[in-house]
Amino acid sequence: MGKTAMLTSRITPETSDRLQRLAKITQRSKSHLTEQALEQYLDLNEWQISGINAAIHDADKNDASFIDHDQVMQQWVAKREN
Repeated sequence: MGKTAMLTSRITPETSDRLQRLAKITQRSKSHLTEQALEQYLDLNEWQISGINAAIHDADKNDASFIDHDQVMQQWVAKREN
């Protein structure tokens, strides 16, 4: 492992217990599991925010087209009925 940074965080006793149990079962350190969880959380949220920003950018274009909510719902209901 390369350089590391210290992170202090407050968690509930229940979360702490769950982390301890998982560390024991997986034979990994709590630090390893915490870093892995943070990486997954950051990956997901960065991906989601990137997608939202791209959609906003597309919606802000002069030639953007939009579909009425009621029309989308009708199509969705029709698709589910088939």
